Amino acid sequence: MVDGQQLSSQYLDNLALGHDLMPQSEELLLGLQAQHAKLYITTNGVARTQYQRLQDSGLAHYFDAIFVSEELGYQKPDPAYFQTVFQKLETVTMTQSLIVGDSLTSDVQGGQNVGVATAWYNPTGQINHDQALQPTHEIKQLAELLTL
Repeated sequence: MVDGQQLSSQYLDNLALGHDLMPQSEELLLGLQAQHAKLYITTNGVARTQYQRLQDSGLAHYFDAIFVSEELGYQKPDPAYFQTVFQKLETVTMTQSLIVGDSLTSDVQGGQNVGVATAWYNPTGQINHDQALQPTHEIKQLAELLTL
């Protein structure tokens, strides 16, 4: 017989070990840092997994804060998720922000739900078949963010 809780814990431990750096990610973060941009991570998932992945990636020091759905009690694209994030940021407004993500259904939809501009990271050139989900910007390379 399998212990479900033990298996779940072991799965999450192993999941936390996996991370892949996207091409140009560190160059982008250095460039944004030079522009004095404030950088935040908004992510769905289990907090311990997401924090471990960020730490292991070597990129944690570029970010001012991380907002994990498990800790906030809401998931993207729920408007409450982003409203909670902006309440915690206090001095950052939705009109000053850009949500960057590779998911139309959580990142772009989430931005649309609260009126925040979005950039859909679409390196493989997928076709967006959902006319209701239109990102403000679409980029194929992360470096394109430097001009946005």
